[in-house]
Amino acid sequence: MMDKKQISLRNRLFFQSTAASFPKEASLVRKLLEYERDAYMTAEIAMDLSSYMVHYISGYTSECEAAAHKEAEKFLALLRKWGETELLKTAEEEIKSLKTSSLIKLTELGDTKELAVRWGNDNGLGIMKAMRRGAMFVTTNPPIVNMARKEKADVYDKIRNRICADYKDEPVENRISRLTMEVVLNNCRALYAVFERSGHRAGYVHYQVNPCSYRDSKAMTQEILFAYSHMQKKLGGRPNVLFKVPGTKAALETVEEVSRLGIGVTITVNFSAAQSYAFAKRIQEGCAERSFVVMMAGRLDGPVEEELEKAGVSDAAVTARGASRAVTYQIYHNVLLKNRLDKTNILVASLRGAWNFEASLTKDRESEIVISSFPDKWADYDAQEQCYQPMVQEKPPEELISRLKKSETFKKAYELEGMSEEEFDTYGPVTATLNSFIQTYEELKEYMSA
Repeated sequence: MMDKKQISLRNRLFFQSTAASFPKEASLVRKLLEYERDAYMTAEIAMDLSSYMVHYISGYTSECEAAAHKEAEKFLALLRKWGETELLKTAEEEIKSLKTSSLIKLTELGDTKELAVRWGNDNGLGIMKAMRRGAMFVTTNPPIVNMARKEKADVYDKIRNRICADYKDEPVENRISRLTMEVVLNNCRALYAVFERSGHRAGYVHYQVNPCSYRDSKAMTQEILFAYSHMQKKLGGRPNVLFKVPGTKAALETVEEVSRLGIGVTITVNFSAAQSYAFAKRIQEGCAERSFVVMMAGRLDGPVEEELEKAGVSDAAVTARGASRAVTYQIYHNVLLKNRLDKTNILVASLRGAWNFEASLTKDRESEIVISSFPDKWADYDAQEQCYQPMVQEKPPEELISRLKKSETFKKAYELEGMSEEEFDTYGPVTATLNSFIQTYEELKEYMSA
C-alpha cells in the first residue's frame, strides 16, 4: 500500500520546493526522521534523493542534483549510525542502480524533447520505485488487481472485508469496482503531483471496466460514471484517472458518451489500425484532455508467431516481433497523424522484451507515445545500456511486411481497413485477451463474495 507519509514527504521535497529552498527542506525532513527514528522512511528518502525525483524541483538545475546527492549521504549516515545494516544495503544497491538507469536516461530525453516518449508501471504495486526512474503513469486491469490483492493479502483482505460489510446489498460487480478503486486510488495519490505539474499531460492511472461488459455499452458507461464520481470525492477534485474500455463494437458508443463529458479513455484489447481509427474518431469529437489507444504488443506478436510457424516462415519468433512494431507505425503515421486525430496517443503495453521499448520510441512532438511496462520487463531494460534511436520514424522494411503478411492475424491488424467494426469482437487476439481477463474477473467475483 502507498505510504501517505512517504507521499507527503516526497511532495514536500520535490514538488513544493524550489532550487533555493530545497537544501533547507531536505535538512528539516532529515531532522524529523531522525527525531522519529524512522529508519524505513530514512532509507526511502535517501533513494529518492538519488533518483529522477530531483528533476521535479522547481527551477531544477544540475546543482540541485549535486545537492540532493549530498543530502542522500546524510540520510545514509543516519542508517549507519542506527546500525540498520539491511536497510542500508538495500538503499546503497538501489542508489548504485539509479546511477546507470536507462529509464532515467529515457525520461531525460523526453524532458529535453529529443524524444516524445514517457513511460509507466504496468502494475498496481511498485509505483514509488518506478517513479525514481521517471515513471509517470500506471496501468491496471483485472489480473493486476487480482495480483495486488494476493501479494498484499494482509492489507487487501481487510479492505475486502470492509467493502463486503459496508456494501453487502450491492451487486458483487460493484464491490469489485470498489476494490479496483482502492488499487487505483493508491497510485493516483502517488502521481497526483505529477498530474498537476504536467498540466494534466501525465500522472494518470488507468482503471479497467468489467471485461464481462464488453458487449454492453450502457453497463460500461454506468461503471465509468460511478467510479469517476467516487474517485472525484476521494481525491477532493478532478481524478487523475483514465478508463480502459475494450476495443469492441459496443465500446464505441461508450467512448462517444464519456468523451463528450470530458472523461478520458484508454482503448485496451486493441491490436489494429481499424480499431484505433474507429475509436480515435470518436475521441476526437469529445472534449477529454487525454486519451489513448493501446498497442498490446506481446498479445499480438504471440499469435502472429504461431501462424508464421505454421506457414513455414524461418525465424518466426524474431519476425513476429516486427508485427507490433509495424502496426504501431501504421497507427501512428497513417491513422493518428494523417487524419489529425490529435486527441489520441498510443500507449504500448504487454511488453515482452527490450525490443518493444525500442520499437516505441518517437521524436515527433506532434504525437507522444507512452510505454507501459511490467516491473520485471522495465527492470531488465533499465539495467542494460540502451540505444535510443526513434524507430517510429523508420518505416518497417517491405521485406518484413511481406513475411508478416503470411499471418492473417497480422494482415487484419496492419491494413487500414483490415476489419469492420462488426468484426472487432471476434478478432482472435481480442477474444483471447478478453477471455483471460474474464477468467480473472470470475476469480475476483469469488473473492469479493466471501
